[in-house]
Amino acid sequence: MINQVLTHCKAMLYRKTYGSFSLDPMTDQVKSKYGNLFAMTNSCAYIVEEAWFIQLNDDNIAYLTIHLGGALNQIGAQNRCQPKVSIVCDEGSGSRKFLLWQCQRYMPQARIEALFTSQQYNSVPDIVAADVVIATSDGLETKLQVLVDNPVLTN
Repeated sequence: MINQVLTHCKAMLYRKTYGSFSLDPMTDQVKSKYGNLFAMTNSCAYIVEEAWFIQLNDDNIAYLTIHLGGALNQIGAQNRCQPKVSIVCDEGSGSRKFLLWQCQRYMPQARIEALFTSQQYNSVPDIVAADVVIATSDGLETKLQVLVDNPVLTN
């Protein structure tokens, strides 16, 4: 994204320097469809204007908005990765399975790495690859984020 914006900005700087203006026929569409992003890009345009001693018009800002919107969309897609979850439950095997089922159903975006008892978890805490631990008791010692709830999930 940085290379694309820089390439556009170089071309824009050349056009501004030598008075070769180009109109963007999509400016009105960008302003209406992506009004918030256009406004944010417009509010930051002074950085480019002050650095390069140019004045950006709405067409220039609309083009930058398209590049920024595309980059933000890609970043959002990359950040939509699956959080890794480990479950620690000392209840019976039926309760553990029910808790696992609930987590799978209510958090479909999560990747459940393991289902442990406290004893099992305490034997391998340094090799657990998880972002968060869902536990049914608060006595668990870990450096990871812990969500404590009942085996039957509550609101």
